[in-house]
Amino acid sequence: MTPPAWAPTAERKPAPEPLLLVQSFVNTSELDLGTDLLADPSPATAWLRQCGLLGPRDTRRAREDLRLARKAREGIRTRRAG
Repeated sequence: MTPPAWAPTAERKPAPEPLLLVQSFVNTSELDLGTDLLADPSPATAWLRQCGLLGPRDTRRAREDLRLARKAREGIRTRRAG
């Protein structure tokens, strides 16, 4: 199976579809590397559109939407670790 373009290519243990999207969303932040794909509107918007989480014409409140996306991501990470 070829993973979707938005899925991380270096994932050691990829989740099955449709959980791959959740796994990829959680992994938009690499704590060890200090990177965050959702930190800047341009790359974040491109990734969110590519994986279907943001419509092609959806541009409203980009910074607030990204803040909420990061908050949701950290909520999932907290539940997963707990």
